[in-house]
Amino acid sequence: MPRQTDPLSPDDGDRVGRDLAAQVRRRLNALFESRLDPDTGEPYTHAKVSRVIAESGWRKVSPSTIGQTRSGENDNPTIKTLDSLARFFRVNINYFLDEKTAEQEQEVVQGLALLDRFKSEGVRSIAFRAKDLSPDGLRVIEAVLDQVRKAEGLEARKDDNDI
Repeated sequence: MPRQTDPLSPDDGDRVGRDLAAQVRRRLNALFESRLDPDTGEPYTHAKVSRVIAESGWRKVSPSTIGQTRSGENDNPTIKTLDSLARFFRVNINYFLDEKTAEQEQEVVQGLALLDRFKSEGVRSIAFRAKDLSPDGLRVIEAVLDQVRKAEGLEARKDDNDI
């Protein structure tokens, strides 16, 4: 009877593990780079993320574990660690684990950044008040916004794709 072999050789398993660790690292770094701390307007610090996770009652993650996971020094974070980080950044844990193309990863990060921008009370208020306007009314609002942006030294129009 022929001997059955494992479909993944030890080298394949190591490669898969390295690929997954690199994927987790890349995606965690993307979250840190794209999401801003609303209290400071700056990227989140490892200490702040760790503190909020602990205060929320999720599985504690130390600032050093976060840093080591981001740098690749910790190439095998626990599911509980990833779960706490996913909860903090309000993504499904599968964000770290699912196979996605680079384009799909970027779409997720851009969508999250857009949601963060809409959390601003002023932006949300404008969006809600504009939702029922006619196309002509929306063009008037866009023209006014372009003028205000220009007066503030910003580009006149920023398309949704440029976020």
